Amino acid sequence: MSEQRIPAGMHKAHGIAGSEQYGLTKNGHDQIAIDLAFSGIDETGTTFLPFSEAAAPYSVERLRALGWQGDDLSNLVGIDANEVDVLVKYEMWDGKERMKIDVVTGGGGRVVLKETMDDKAKRAFAAKFKGLVSASKSADAAMSGAGFPFGANQPQKAAGGVKL
Repeated sequence: MSEQRIPAGMHKAHGIAGSEQYGLTKNGHDQIAIDLAFSGIDETGTTFLPFSEAAAPYSVERLRALGWQGDDLSNLVGIDANEVDVLVKYEMWDGKERMKIDVVTGGGGRVVLKETMDDKAKRAFAAKFKGLVSASKSADAAMSGAGFPFGANQPQKAAGGVKL
């Protein structure tokens, strides 16, 4: 990684073929480290995939998200196949701030509702709340500055009408 730090937050990245390293965590668990290339910012970073009993299923899920389709963890061909969402954050570790990169998968990424609405149900939903939506639009228009010279920058009031 260059001197410039990757900003914390969500990014797009893909695995770098052949970058995988195999080792052990401080607690003696197996782990794989994979370098990731960030899309559009010409930076790389490393994600660590621990293989403790509890973490192993999530690490395999992250490998699958990257594009690995195999069944032999010693051969990770395909980890560069997919662009994935990654979460970059900074944490204190061993007294130093360090970047942590997590490949986002089903549990940490987009939520999928168990019960979804079909088109008929969506229309009924929209009709049910149409009055509320219309009223909020009218309220927004009223707040946008009718009779007040600074538009939406009207002074805020706390409960009881006291200006803040």
